[in-house]
Amino acid sequence: MADAVALAKISGLTAVDEALGEAATYGRFATGDLASILGSNSSRTLTHRADEGQSLAQGTAGWAAIGRPVAPVFEVSADDLEESA
Repeated sequence: MADAVALAKISGLTAVDEALGEAATYGRFATGDLASILGSNSSRTLTHRADEGQSLAQGTAGWAAIGRPVAPVFEVSADDLEESA
């Protein structure tokens, strides 16, 4: 309980009360457990969501082409071969 009192001065009574409730639920009262629960609860509140407008993901549209015949991008003609020689 001395740890709970010390942590309440740092993290606040509400956060420690919630952490004590979680510790009681899981039976976690070893040394450092309460501080660990407080640390994990604070990291859960920070959520990051990807914005589709700024995403670097390629998406899944490329998978739609699997199984389809491949169309040539360009065709080589005899005139092209004569010009390159």
